[in-house]
Amino acid sequence: MYDTIVVFDKVHDNTKRFSASRVSYGDITNISMNQVLMRSINTSLAAVLPVLSLLILGSWILGAVALQEFALALLVGMLLGAYSSIYIATPLLGILKTRETKFKPLANELHLGEEMARIASSGKKTNRVISGDAGNTESVTREAASVAAALSHPPRPRKKQRR
Repeated sequence: MYDTIVVFDKVHDNTKRFSASRVSYGDITNISMNQVLMRSINTSLAAVLPVLSLLILGSWILGAVALQEFALALLVGMLLGAYSSIYIATPLLGILKTRETKFKPLANELHLGEEMARIASSGKKTNRVISGDAGNTESVTREAASVAAALSHPPRPRKKQRR
């Protein structure tokens, strides 16, 4: 349940962030899932490990049958909750929200790869520049610099030393 709340909160924040630009709701949910996926997996794994140790140590090694049933129910619930928040709840939210009038014109518009990175970093769609020689698409250097600036952050300040 915690994972679902975290993911939906991030989707809500990104919906506010991208409200000025014309970005499809599918792109917003993709960006949100990319931002919270590792956190969600780590949180679920950190919660499952004690329950797994309770199941192994408490029921199999010590032989407590009541602990086995309790730990098994907790383990199944936590695993299904983590799975549903990532693979069921968020895509279902995306499907239902694309039916709204605000997102309906952009329903079939999904971006991948570099374009998705540009949308995530700047909050809006950008144009590509096509080079005349080879016909390859290249990103604008100004936008590449903004992506690099968004991914880097200033160092933490150092503590003052006592003398």
